[in-house]
Amino acid sequence: MKIPYYTEDIDDDAFFGCSGFNSLKSYYNIKHIGKTAFSWCTGFKGSLLIQSSNIDMEYGAFSFCYGFDGRLIIPNNITTIGNSLFRGCSGLNSTLTIPDTVINIESSAFNGCCGLNGELKIPKSVTSLSDLVFANCSGFTSLTIYDS
Repeated sequence: MKIPYYTEDIDDDAFFGCSGFNSLKSYYNIKHIGKTAFSWCTGFKGSLLIQSSNIDMEYGAFSFCYGFDGRLIIPNNITTIGNSLFRGCSGLNSTLTIPDTVINIESSAFNGCCGLNGELKIPKSVTSLSDLVFANCSGFTSLTIYDS
């Protein structure tokens, strides 16, 4: 699914519970993704690519999505990965790369994610890891936390 280039705002629950996405690609001018906008979506094939660098993603925007078989690409210039943003996602078949611009990772941001493989790198820019950020995750082969 490609979100039209002129879209700036995706409202709360806009695609809640949808299925059959081949992939999800957003364009640079999206400024806001509402609460649980893509929550409980199923059957993603391919990658989740968020290209906007100045975007506000609210509570649980992608929570409990499953069926991913591609990469999760978090955009550069994001400073906060919000509360429960990717909580409970499954089938993410890639290494999780957190950009060097992230300062805060809020509560349960990746709680319960499974299928992640490879290394988890937390960059030195991260100064705050809230509770349960990576609780119940599976698939990581190593963890690297850089000194700040």
